[in-house]
Amino acid sequence: MQRFTAVVVGTLLWVGLVSAGHAQGESKLPSTTALECVADVYPPFTLHNNGVVSGMAADLLVAAGRRAGLDITVKVLPFARIDNELKRGTASSVACAYAFSRTPEREAYMLFGSVPVSVTSYVLYAKAGKSHVAYTGVDALQGARIGVRLAFRVPEAIKHAAERGDITLETVNDDELNFKKLSLGRVDYVLTNQDVGETMVRRLQLVDVKALRPAVEEFPTFVVFNKGLEHAVAWRNAVDKGMQAVRGSRTEQRIREQYLH
Repeated sequence: MQRFTAVVVGTLLWVGLVSAGHAQGESKLPSTTALECVADVYPPFTLHNNGVVSGMAADLLVAAGRRAGLDITVKVLPFARIDNELKRGTASSVACAYAFSRTPEREAYMLFGSVPVSVTSYVLYAKAGKSHVAYTGVDALQGARIGVRLAFRVPEAIKHAAERGDITLETVNDDELNFKKLSLGRVDYVLTNQDVGETMVRRLQLVDVKALRPAVEEFPTFVVFNKGLEHAVAWRNAVDKGMQAVRGSRTEQRIREQYLH
């Protein structure tokens, strides 16, 4: 319930941006109501089993689309490819993707929605012996090997510590591999979204792996649209309205409970 409340509070903080976002310009939706969005596999937000895409964020986006009169489908692509496709602008067929945190670099080629998909809480996971220690800052991580997911945003404090050589970031393509490395002692910590981390701990039955508190960083993540495409603003505006309608509803609560419990 605490996570559900945090998302609602985060939404209220951002909802004032919706009207401002719409003021950037209006465009008409295409004649078709179909909209394909892409995302990487990222349990519990996006799952891909037997050709079927589901997950907390995927289901939420589809529900928001229904509220807005859009028939949204979700396709799986690697995160790095999604980012590269959006950079290509009109040369790419990728119209919509999730879930991205807002940065000045990304805003150059991504049109961000105004209602967060989720509020990401980045935490460090460690095995027994380290996991009972509170996170007090990067100085306490001197010499540590930290597993992170390839192409994902790294909090600035962690990034700068790695650039100084104080810590080592070891990148892999998925979080499950990082947690397996942690269980084998091949990394000292895994840095990931808290919901993802808890999913991995349950899936791999890592009873001796726990999250350090407090979180390293928290920030909202959004649905984004290909800025180079004609209907980007119209899609963004429609999805924003759908996300506002579904936020705080029983539909959202049911979706979150389905994947978090």
